[in-house]
Amino acid sequence: MVIMVNRAQLAFKWLPAVFAAVLLFSPGVQQPIRTVNSNDALLSSIGNTWYYNGTLFNGEIYALYNNGDTMLTEKLKNGLLTGIMKRWYPDRQLHQITMYNKGMRQGVQYSWWPGGQIKSMYNYKDDRLNGPAKEWYAGGGAYREMNYKMGYENGLQRMWNVIGVITANYEMRDGRKYGLTGVRKCENTVDDDPAKLFTKK
Repeated sequence: MVIMVNRAQLAFKWLPAVFAAVLLFSPGVQQPIRTVNSNDALLSSIGNTWYYNGTLFNGEIYALYNNGDTMLTEKLKNGLLTGIMKRWYPDRQLHQITMYNKGMRQGVQYSWWPGGQIKSMYNYKDDRLNGPAKEWYAGGGAYREMNYKMGYENGLQRMWNVIGVITANYEMRDGRKYGLTGVRKCENTVDDDPAKLFTKK
């Protein structure tokens, strides 16, 4: 008995293998989705781009405290932070939530004090402050209510001391201040960029 196989059938049979080989040997091709510890020896970064075993990383990176509790989780696509990043305090209290898109902060970022009180709320666009930005003291009182436009102060800006007395109340228009400037608190409560929480060479 002779089995006839036409060329179209033969090509279709080998197509998956050829496609897999192209993916495997193409330089810079992205890795499949995976979850890895930040200490994984195959994980590396150049600037804000992450690689796994030399190829663009896709999946989730997590970091742990010494006791094994989760410190941080962040999602990446094509080597860049994309999606929700979360950080926790050592007692498992949520510390910060940030949304990323293609390596840049986008939308609202929240952070909390160790006791669970709200600490800050920032709005980002393309990794720059854009819109309302609010900060609170650990006791719950307001510290700052600011407004930004693509990284620059814009509109009404207000600050208070720990007992609730206003220390600054001014408006930014066309790069100029109008109103009570006051004295800024020395401590900067803006959290460090979580992408730099751990760095691998």
